[in-house]
Amino acid sequence: MALYCENCMKMIENTVCPECERMGREPRDMDEVFLAERGHPWSDMLCDVLRQEGIPSLRRGSLGAGMMMTIGHFLDLESVYVNYCHLEKAREIYDSLFGAGEMLSGEDADDEME
Repeated sequence: MALYCENCMKMIENTVCPECERMGREPRDMDEVFLAERGHPWSDMLCDVLRQEGIPSLRRGSLGAGMMMTIGHFLDLESVYVNYCHLEKAREIYDSLFGAGEMLSGEDADDEME
């Protein structure tokens, strides 16, 4: 079973997170878990479809507010998070919208899906 890294907000395969080297723990239903990283307008579309399916989501941009004001939000990538209890359904929705395994986070899709 995959563990949850509280620091990175991702599911990990090992007991130690490969990104921050902190210990993982058993996931809880309300843990916010990384789903995908997308640019605009795709992150808007994904979150809208999740909302329509009753799945709350959280988005975090990679740029700060100052950079967003300067260059605009269309150049920003947003990380999308969902509660662990909705993760499986959210992945199905993601795959139906963007194709199975297509993640834009710089990691292998197999790593994302675990």
